[in-house]
Amino acid sequence: MAITRGRQGRRALAIWCLDLDWFIYAFVRKEAVISSQIEGTQAALVDLLAFEAEEGPAPNADMEAVTNYLDTLAYARDLASKQGLPISMRS
Repeated sequence: MAITRGRQGRRALAIWCLDLDWFIYAFVRKEAVISSQIEGTQAALVDLLAFEAEEGPAPNADMEAVTNYLDTLAYARDLASKQGLPISMRS
C-alpha cells in the first residue's frame, strides 16, 4: 500500500513539475524571500514577482535586499558551472 502511494506521489509531482526550470525559478525566489525575511525585510513573494514583471512600484530597500540575494545566487551558480567549482569544500 505504501509503495503504491509513493508511486502516485512521484507521478503527481512529475505531472505538476513538467518543466524543472520553472520549479527551480519559483523555489529560488521563495528561498530568497524567506532568507531575506529572516534578516528583517518585509518583502513578500508576490512583491518580488510583481517587481520582476515590472508591474510593481520602484524597488525599496527590502526588495533590493531580495534581488541582491538572487543576484548573488546567480553569480555563484554561474561561477560553479563555468569553473566546475564545488558548492562546498567538504572533505
